[in-house]
Amino acid sequence: CLFDMGAEYHRYASDITCSFPASGKFTEDQKAVYESVLMAQWAVMDAMKPGVSWKDMHELSYRVILKRLRDVVGVLRKDASVEDMMRVNVASLFMMHGLGHLIGLNVHDVGGYMEGKTPERPKLAGYRSLRTCRILRENMCLTVEPGIYFNSYALSKASKEQKEFLVTERLKDFVTFGGVRIEDVVVVTKNGIENLTNCPRTVSDVEAVMSGKITSRHKLTKKFYRDHEAGEEEDGDRLGGGVAV
Repeated sequence: CLFDMGAEYHRYASDITCSFPASGKFTEDQKAVYESVLMAQWAVMDAMKPGVSWKDMHELSYRVILKRLRDVVGVLRKDASVEDMMRVNVASLFMMHGLGHLIGLNVHDVGGYMEGKTPERPKLAGYRSLRTCRILRENMCLTVEPGIYFNSYALSKASKEQKEFLVTERLKDFVTFGGVRIEDVVVVTKNGIENLTNCPRTVSDVEAVMSGKITSRHKLTKKFYRDHEAGEEEDGDRLGGGVAV
């Protein structure tokens, strides 16, 4: 299941996407895809701070997704380099939308593209769906929502160059899979971000909530930043200690 939802508080919007197994227990393939999306999201969160380009964060999520789809999920050729796949935009076949958007009084808030004041909208597939390409500034509020989808129509439109990287036989295992997206709302701080979303995010937390072993949000693993330099990040499951790309 993929639920894209939110609530309003004093007219301010939230936007949260949760993906979870209907059975309450991840299969190995579901876990591999889910953790790939989570690692892409956390890599972006680790890198976000004032002065960083949002387009660069989109590219970072693409790099993590490509590496995981190659090394863990197995739908991309093992001998393919991330750089070669980035060059022909393979990741856009699996994540067609932009990484996230400004959020505030509207779910998709204003200010993404302002003529003569912000970077223009890119034209490349995937990138053109970015709702902003702005340079991050302190106190900006955005969603971070990478995803991986197995969409037959999108994959059928792959270029000749892109098809060279696909493992067709392995892709057949995901014909009815659908997709995974994880979306949190964050605020850019002086040295990083603060994550405003407190949902089950790790595989173990999702399964524990669905089985009733976790009944309080305070018991959930958190990726919760206040000030990177001050070392105020709360401890959390790092899925192996981080991402190397």
